[in-house]
Amino acid sequence: MNVKGILQLLLIVWLLPATLGLAATPPQTPAQGWAVLFIASYHPGFPTFFDQVAGLREVLEPEHIRIDIEFMDAKRFYSEADQRIFHDSLSKKLQRLPPYDLVIVADDTALQFVEANQGSLFPGLPVVFFGINDVAYALKFDRNPRVTGVIEEVSITDTVKVMQQLFGADHTITLICDSTESGLANQAQFQREMMLMGFDQYRLLSLGDYSYDELADELRRLPPGGMVLPMAIFRDRTGATRDFDSAFGLIRASTSAPIFHFWYHGLGKGALGGKLVSHRKQAEIAAEMALRILHGEAPERIPVRQDSGNEFVFDYREMQRFNLEPEDLPADSHVINKPHSLSQRNRALLLAAALFVSLLVIVVAVLLIRIRVRENAASRILRINQELEEKVSARTLALEQARQEAERLLRMRDSILDNSLVAIVLMKGRTVDWINHHAEELFGYPLAEAVGRMSDFIYERQEDFDRLGREAPPVLRRGESYRAEYSYKRKDGSLFWGIISGKAIDPANLAEGALFIIMDITARKVAEQRLKKLNELLESQATTDHLTGIGNRRHVTAQLNAEIGRSNRYAEPFSVILLDVDHFKLINDQHGHDVGDRVLKGISGLLRQTCRVVDSVARWGGEEFLVLCPSTALEDAVHLAELLRSRIGQLDFGLGAAVTASFGVACHQPGQSLDELIRSADAELYQAKKTRNAVQPMPGPANPA
Repeated sequence: MNVKGILQLLLIVWLLPATLGLAATPPQTPAQGWAVLFIASYHPGFPTFFDQVAGLREVLEPEHIRIDIEFMDAKRFYSEADQRIFHDSLSKKLQRLPPYDLVIVADDTALQFVEANQGSLFPGLPVVFFGINDVAYALKFDRNPRVTGVIEEVSITDTVKVMQQLFGADHTITLICDSTESGLANQAQFQREMMLMGFDQYRLLSLGDYSYDELADELRRLPPGGMVLPMAIFRDRTGATRDFDSAFGLIRASTSAPIFHFWYHGLGKGALGGKLVSHRKQAEIAAEMALRILHGEAPERIPVRQDSGNEFVFDYREMQRFNLEPEDLPADSHVINKPHSLSQRNRALLLAAALFVSLLVIVVAVLLIRIRVRENAASRILRINQELEEKVSARTLALEQARQEAERLLRMRDSILDNSLVAIVLMKGRTVDWINHHAEELFGYPLAEAVGRMSDFIYERQEDFDRLGREAPPVLRRGESYRAEYSYKRKDGSLFWGIISGKAIDPANLAEGALFIIMDITARKVAEQRLKKLNELLESQATTDHLTGIGNRRHVTAQLNAEIGRSNRYAEPFSVILLDVDHFKLINDQHGHDVGDRVLKGISGLLRQTCRVVDSVARWGGEEFLVLCPSTALEDAVHLAELLRSRIGQLDFGLGAAVTASFGVACHQPGQSLDELIRSADAELYQAKKTRNAVQPMPGPANPA
């Protein structure tokens, strides 16, 4: 091989990796138009927040999925009032924003919020969760057809075992937790796993009992040889809160003992290491689940995943403080902040030198090739001129053929658009520029009447026309498809529902126009309304007694449980009245079941008319009725029962004798369960039935509060 061949070969070898790299570049995923709502339990200052967001974006943004973020800030604002404020704020946003396709939640508080409000705020939306510490709570969603996700299972046992391996099993571990909901859950899980291990060499320092300064004093007094394990450190006994870096820095400054952790955000801040939870990895797993659901897979076919991908990670700088070497660590451990070797430190310099030498070789090769090319240029020019004349002649003929083919394709395109089975409208700004034949039939306007007009004449409501003007331009500028549903008006005044889909001809210049497709979805909207009414009917039948029209036992039981919770929380009394129609079997036997049904309906109507709006009236079963009286002491409930007894006796059912009822009245006592409360009222009713047409209250004080 001569010099020229060698140089050409070197040039090809040098350029080959770049050529292969370009060929291997994967195609971009087209925009899907999906929107996902991410609800984080905590605020952006919380150490896990940005790792969670980065994990979601790593998977979803390449698919052109929009991620909107709402955070509850539940570590700092954790009261029921704070929860209501967040609920009301989010509700207003959801009413004004386009609908989402899926909801992703991080950590227990956000999942509990979404579960409690799934029917009202997120009806029908699939939900994917991650970062959930309560394993039993998370696993129950395997039975929910619209919810799945990833459990954050903290590797407590594995981390404690490596602590014992590195520093000895006879040294005490100081566990630090706070009294937040997640802190108490972490503490309980730690104690359970230590009991299973048979390990009790640990001491609990709860921030529910200490202020941050008091915690620092306790850490300074730790005896030598111990180890420290912070789990939840966000709120102390005074209610003061700190972000993670501040609280962890306080612990690091207050003790010389080795500090282990369960999460990545402790590394680099003083933690030696442990088997760590990666919030970014969890978020990526959850995002891949969400992507499968958006592509059509049912959530119920994606089981809740318990493996959160934890791994052993250690900080080399902290290892040096305790004379630890990488071989002391568990197999497959990762070590951060490890110093690089000389070749690693100078790797960039060596690569630059190699590139420079390669570049010099290429320059020399190019110069030699250019010399040879110039020697052959003269002879090649003559040959090229001859070939050029022949190509010009052939090119002229090809251009004429291409022009004729382009005209044919344009005619075919116009024919396809005009005969399409969907309505197509070309808009320039807010003005109609062209419509196809199907659009003429759908709206009743011929092309000549539609072109050149503002498009507000096809909308039933002016606000819909204004909404399109607000929502569509930002979406079209991003190169995405705008989709929405509107009520349209035909030329003859008739209305129909349509779904509109539009895309800009040139997203960078909307003045070029946008092409919109409109489909009639009136039949679907009618079906949706019928389904909504059917669901409302089913809900009513599930909570209403079909004979009397008042609440049934299931409905009032739920109200009783809620009232017991409220009474226990605020120490406010409430009472129940249990009444039974006297001699009802005799009425049925002598006058027939139709008359018996009339008696039950009449008494139900009287109960509704006599009781307060806040009271709940329900048929308890057969001829028994129950009245729930919120915020009512025993004495007031007895007065109401006497009034009801008197008025029932005055009802005339045409039986020749008055219909009477017996009443048992009970007031809820602190800590009393629902079964105990009902048994108390039932016992009093039993006493009243001995004389009949009587009211029997429970013994004891009228106001237990």
